[in-house]
Amino acid sequence: MIEREADTRPAEKPQVSLGGVEEVVADKGYHSGPVLQDMQAGGVRTYIPEKKQAGKRHWVGKEEERDVVYANRQRLQRPKGKRLLRKRGELIERTFAHCYDTGGMRRTHLRKHNNILKRLLVHVAGMNLGLLLRSVYGIRSHPETRETPARPASRLTGRAIREAQGASPLPAPSLKPPAFCRTCGVPLESRSSYCGPCAAVFQREHRDSAVASVRQKPYR
Repeated sequence: MIEREADTRPAEKPQVSLGGVEEVVADKGYHSGPVLQDMQAGGVRTYIPEKKQAGKRHWVGKEEERDVVYANRQRLQRPKGKRLLRKRGELIERTFAHCYDTGGMRRTHLRKHNNILKRLLVHVAGMNLGLLLRSVYGIRSHPETRETPARPASRLTGRAIREAQGASPLPAPSLKPPAFCRTCGVPLESRSSYCGPCAAVFQREHRDSAVASVRQKPYR
């Protein structure tokens, strides 16, 4: 990755650390004394939450492991450690939740690893495309931007590209069908069921029928 950054963008500021991996943020499943010791031996600072212990740990004969565990614990309690854990939850855990839970990737009915990998690749590519449309072109999950038979996704993308290039945007077509009065069939501007005269007649008839039904009820 460092060589690719140096080849593609030699004059720009590198977006990756030139010294390699310096910090590691992971979940509690990766926390163990030997792992922390290996990370420290490689010059990597760890930000890994600890697992819940049933009782007190005994460090007799494990002084080096104790030191790296305590150092990792202290880093987690600092503002930087909390910020990195929040960033990890935002970028990694939320992405996995969106793909596996919301996207239904928790189960698959395919066979062979190659077919499953293709399925995962297409699914994650679609998620990245959605991120690109929201971040670059401003298309979000809104009723006016959803794909419909009258407005396919290709038209949405083309309109977003034209707007990003500074061209005059196309008027958004109305996705709601025209409304007509149920009685006389006159086109309506609002989403009501009757026009003004028909609504007045309907209310008067409904009121008269209600009064007549009350008068016809026998007294007990």
